[in-house]
Amino acid sequence: MNRSIYSRRKFNEPNHKTACRPQPLPAYFLQTMPVPMCVLDRLTGKYLDANDDFARLLGLKRENILHQSGADLLAGLGDDNLKKILARTEEAPAVCNLDLIILLSGKVIKTASQVQLVDFQGHEAVLVTLNTSAAGNMQSVLDQQEKHVQTANQFSLAMAEVASTDEMAQRLASSAFDMLPDSCTVLVSLYDPQQQSITAIYQQHVDESFQRADFPEMKLAAASLGLLSDTIRTRQPIITDQRDERHKTVVDRLKLFTPGKVIQSGISLPMLAGGAVIGVLQAFSLKPDRYHTSDAAAASLIANTAASAIHGARLTNILERASQDLSQTYEATINGWSRALELRDFSTERHAERVVSMSIELGRQIGLDEPDLLRIQRGARLHDIGKMGVPDSVLLKPGPLDEAEWRVMRKHPVYAYELLRPIPKFNDIVDIPYCHHEKWDGSGYPRRLSGREIPLPARVFAVVDVWDALSSNRPYRTAWSQHQVLDYIQHQSNKQFEPEITRAFLDVVKGKTASQRAAASTLRRAI
Repeated sequence: MNRSIYSRRKFNEPNHKTACRPQPLPAYFLQTMPVPMCVLDRLTGKYLDANDDFARLLGLKRENILHQSGADLLAGLGDDNLKKILARTEEAPAVCNLDLIILLSGKVIKTASQVQLVDFQGHEAVLVTLNTSAAGNMQSVLDQQEKHVQTANQFSLAMAEVASTDEMAQRLASSAFDMLPDSCTVLVSLYDPQQQSITAIYQQHVDESFQRADFPEMKLAAASLGLLSDTIRTRQPIITDQRDERHKTVVDRLKLFTPGKVIQSGISLPMLAGGAVIGVLQAFSLKPDRYHTSDAAAASLIANTAASAIHGARLTNILERASQDLSQTYEATINGWSRALELRDFSTERHAERVVSMSIELGRQIGLDEPDLLRIQRGARLHDIGKMGVPDSVLLKPGPLDEAEWRVMRKHPVYAYELLRPIPKFNDIVDIPYCHHEKWDGSGYPRRLSGREIPLPARVFAVVDVWDALSSNRPYRTAWSQHQVLDYIQHQSNKQFEPEITRAFLDVVKGKTASQRAAASTLRRAI
């Protein structure tokens, strides 16, 4: 059975009985995950942490769950589940598809859950991830993610036909309604860093819309006093509800457009391009708790694409040519999409940066010219853009994937192709996102290409991608040592990787290691 490199155990990995201390779990981790999760103290069975999705599932407030015993609460895991979890984690540090019966108010549900030993703030603990979706619901979630990819694709094409900033904002608002159903209002605001001012240029409600002339210019507010200002300062998505004073201020301004109704939740997304904040995309809903981190990742695709288009229009003043594609916009779009994916999957942060740098080094080692290196650089930055089409329950799963989940994950190169191929400017960089999981011996995916059927950029990048993945920590395993990684890559020559490229890569890595040792030796002598 073919398994992705990311789920294979390390060479000579110690068994559970002799394993080192479990990997520390960051305090913020649970709140970034869009699935019900909790952390249990292994000794006492008390809840050390739980995210909002877990609390909502139980029908309890999060603060009423923390530090309570799982056996004492009227809803939750219960004593039988606790015994099962503790028994199974005695056998293995991570267990997938563990059947648990969850007690809710007035009913019980069965879940195929994942449990994993972790170190939580110095406590021996167990991370529990509940999968409350039936297997039949996987396809509907996948269909929704595919719709997001299609919306982003159509929006990118539409941006090439638009010349004015106002029309770009109008199309952005319309696409935001598609990406974020149940929204009642969408606002698009632009930021002028020189004037430290924010101007709403388009506001769309379910039944009507307003443009630039209807809004006053606002100055950047002090920290924590304004939702727009805080989104611009932090350069991060902000999700709000009625408890947030900043949310209340916005709701007061929108009362005219929602008479007799209460806006209960909102999301504010920075529009990033060229390393700068261009504006803010906001959406609001009459439903409580409507927006989650997965919504931020999906809508960031169109927000950053619009920012890139607006940024390009500002820089070049091209109001007469609707489809002119500038290199600045091109690069900013690539960077924006790459950033959107990192916002969704925190475990791979800075992965794109590292693989881009090493891919260029390897390309130079085998004699590629500058145009080819530039194509590799751009393709490497977007190599995993297709994962925007993978459901959160699969992409963010803290443990190994089962076979059904792997079938979903293996679709991400096809999603990348569907997103990039219709855009002419991206035609020459699609090889890496589409083909980097093909293998030299023909056992890869999605098309089972072999040998030189695989495009050269993808053959180069495949080695680098595996090297960085194995060298980095993941929620479900620790990083391999450099020796283990290089041993594995050497072993996969003529199987997963082209032999000539494998030899060149090993030369690059050994050369870097030798240079680092020489530099360290020189430094010691200088001291």
